[in-house]
Amino acid sequence: MQFPVFPEFKEIQPIDLALEYRENTWVLQIHGPIELTNVGNFFERASEMLGNKDKIVLDMAGVRYIDSIGMGTLLDLNSRFRRNGCSVRLIAVPSRIAQVFRLCGVTRMLDCYETLESATANW
Repeated sequence: MQFPVFPEFKEIQPIDLALEYRENTWVLQIHGPIELTNVGNFFERASEMLGNKDKIVLDMAGVRYIDSIGMGTLLDLNSRFRRNGCSVRLIAVPSRIAQVFRLCGVTRMLDCYETLESATANW
């Protein structure tokens, strides 16, 4: 019996985060994949940047790929912030990723909106 040979662990994929204040809300723009090789860095940096904010929007427009570990990390961030009294919403989730979120039940735990205006309308 022959076992499959797995390729070498792939290199860390870069992820860029930019924080800005728009429409009375802190918006974290995410650019790049959220996946196994960078979730630790993503979680740590996002936690530091968002610290003690009370309203946070994660702009997902620049996310081209997310794996199951990335989804779990978003859910962990959401739980951490909500425990601290912070409201978290996602905007501009690419359609392929939104479809996976729906299939996996992520949309029952994370509030997703198309635009910043729609996400902040009832805050």
